[in-house]
Amino acid sequence: MARGQITRSVQFEEILEHHTTYLNDPNSALTTSDIGKAVVLIANKTVGLGWDGADVLGILKVVEGDGVVVVQDAGYKEEVPYSAVPAVGDRIVSNGSGSVKPIASSAGVGSHKVVSVDTTEEEVILKMD
Repeated sequence: MARGQITRSVQFEEILEHHTTYLNDPNSALTTSDIGKAVVLIANKTVGLGWDGADVLGILKVVEGDGVVVVQDAGYKEEVPYSAVPAVGDRIVSNGSGSVKPIASSAGVGSHKVVSVDTTEEEVILKMD
């Protein structure tokens, strides 16, 4: 590092974070091993891993034992796994297995935007609207 140069790290986790409680999909039954994965709205007040190309509702934060889950549905989220490398600024959709991927340009506009891409860890930072 050159003399006088300052190295800084920028953290996004928990900025403007918002959580909402939903029902756990009884067919796929999200578990604690799914925490940190992308989830989609699959029925009335119910979330699951969804299907390939589905609009991402948010990121799973908590799985309760009574059939309820907590989803982060707004703010910034770090360490979100991806299945196809997005570019910074891309909008994303679900891959159906808990990861995200860039939205096809012909598919419309997703609600969450990629702020940073880590190709080593295969993770992104999302800004969720």
